[in-house]
Amino acid sequence: MRNSSQISARLIAILVFCVFSLSQSSAKNIALIVAVGDYPSDKGWKRLNAINDIELIRSTLMSQGFLENDICVVKNENATHDGILNAIKSCLLQKAATGDMVFFHFSGHGQQVWDNNGDELDGYDEAIVPYDSPIEYSPGVNEGEKLIRDDELGSLFDQVRARIGTSGQLIVVLDSCHSGTGTRGFGVARGTDKIMADSAWINDHLTRSVTAVEKQFDGNQENLAPMVAFFGSSQSELNQEATDAEGKQVGSLSLAVSKCFSKLNSKSTYRSLFENIKQVMAASVPSQTPQAEGLLDMTVLGGKVVEQTPFFTVQYANNSGKVLVGGGWLQGLSQNSVVGFYPPETNDVSQATPMVQGTVVRSNVLQSTIQLDNTNIPAEELQKAWVFMLQQDPGDLKLNLRVSVSDKNLEASLLKQFEAQPLIRMSEPADLILLQNGNTLELYTPDEQGAGKVVLSGISENTILNKVMGLIVNVGQAKFIRNLEVSSSEYQLSLEIIPVDGKDNSKTLDIGSFRDANGTIHLPEGVKFKVKITNNGHLKAYFNLIDIQPNNVVNIIAPPEWRRDMPAEECVLEPGKSMIYPEAYEIGKPYGQEIFKLVATDLPVDLRSIKDTRGNLLRGNTKSTPLEKLFSDTFFTDEVQTRGGRPQRISAGSLGVSTLNFLIEKAE
Repeated sequence: MRNSSQISARLIAILVFCVFSLSQSSAKNIALIVAVGDYPSDKGWKRLNAINDIELIRSTLMSQGFLENDICVVKNENATHDGILNAIKSCLLQKAATGDMVFFHFSGHGQQVWDNNGDELDGYDEAIVPYDSPIEYSPGVNEGEKLIRDDELGSLFDQVRARIGTSGQLIVVLDSCHSGTGTRGFGVARGTDKIMADSAWINDHLTRSVTAVEKQFDGNQENLAPMVAFFGSSQSELNQEATDAEGKQVGSLSLAVSKCFSKLNSKSTYRSLFENIKQVMAASVPSQTPQAEGLLDMTVLGGKVVEQTPFFTVQYANNSGKVLVGGGWLQGLSQNSVVGFYPPETNDVSQATPMVQGTVVRSNVLQSTIQLDNTNIPAEELQKAWVFMLQQDPGDLKLNLRVSVSDKNLEASLLKQFEAQPLIRMSEPADLILLQNGNTLELYTPDEQGAGKVVLSGISENTILNKVMGLIVNVGQAKFIRNLEVSSSEYQLSLEIIPVDGKDNSKTLDIGSFRDANGTIHLPEGVKFKVKITNNGHLKAYFNLIDIQPNNVVNIIAPPEWRRDMPAEECVLEPGKSMIYPEAYEIGKPYGQEIFKLVATDLPVDLRSIKDTRGNLLRGNTKSTPLEKLFSDTFFTDEVQTRGGRPQRISAGSLGVSTLNFLIEKAE
């Protein structure tokens, strides 16, 4: 018979195990979202659309298992200096427990402020701007007391990390900007170049520079939870707002985080998440370079994520012909897309017939309203159906234009012509801004990037209009292709850049030497490289490689435009195979964000001839492929104008698109 001490020891061990298991199983997700958009007018800050970020981030977190009661929101007049700090304490620090996943999000302005403890190499702290912090430095009145410095945030975050322990995680997203500003003020940007310091301090620190990226937060400290942080832009860059699928202006980082969180799987790491964030932002705000810090090789939320299924479920159905589906534009279910309703447990829609089809007539972040083709299916059957995407709407080609021409007669004439163009909407927020600078019309994007010029001397108004329209079409095409996202389980190609020796193209160089601390690829002018393509799908795939330059010029580089002897049939890859494409490319101007789109199809497609004819090659051709039709539409042909500027829908699974972006820089 066992003695009582042995029994007690065993009971204690069991009790400890049960308590530990209970604490692990009860770990939760908690979040705090802070947004300041309507700063008081007497504080000097520009108004932002930060409040729109709240629903975007909240919906995203809830789709990943965060409970609504565990998501705190503090906005505008409540997001004062004290209000934000108290919210961190009450919503995160006091609620957090061992093993929790904690998420902090800030949308608003940022500002640099004089370093009050000597820990910054450049002499400045970075700070987020609460509702009650003025923009101007005033000795003895406002010296940055209402700003929340990175040191102050870091101290509170360390307390949270100690609370949740090494089994928890802290995720920080700062959709703000500390130092960037614009000279023209075309778009809505977050941040300022006004430093919160006196002139003597600023002059004393003019010559200081930082050769390495200074970390705002340390994500790896012993006995503390690991931490990752994402920032909307790098030092001295504008942090521009972007436009979501509903036409709302939102934070560009907030939008990218939301899109990428919806595509997580249990193996996703914060590094792969950040790579996807960079790709999304390269398309929506090409002049911005997001940043990340911390332990990026951790799995996101400890691997406990909600993976997106290949189908959607019905949330509400009746006999009216309209159905509410649990999936929105964040999951790729965009307005005007076509879906099919199938019996539950349907796995292969190519071998099944839908009970009924419908069109998405309204899509928000996480829900869509479907208009059914008919009302023959009872509501109780629809309620159980699995809903699959059949045809994806890729979005329209229309651009919002703002015109400010000093020659009012010319402006009136241009406006009259523009209002008759299906491609153009005279509305805000503007995608393009047309200005007159002396004898020249200049076209700009909201982030102040030049998009072309037209010299007015010696040409007619009709010629002026045609030249401006040509520039606008080029921008529209580049923007559309940059934002093109089409996934396919059958056609999954990946793309890598392989730098090569300038004198010997067969000698490869380490791509790591061209990456910065955030993994962003920087290629100086004159560098040569090849591309490696891998077929991760299970079908043979033909491919086209499309290049979108920073100045909105679109090139076909595989098969190359300059090699008409190379047929499209040679651009093919068997499943599971990789190839280094034989062409070597050389980096050249213009400087900025370059984007490659690798498009996989089931048949060989030659986009070069379509580009040569600006989309008119396919006129009357009823046998063209989905990719040919789509690329032709981007030239805004007569056919797409009759559809109100909307390209044709893309049949689900007919093609796959992967993206790679890098920065072109001046050689040292």
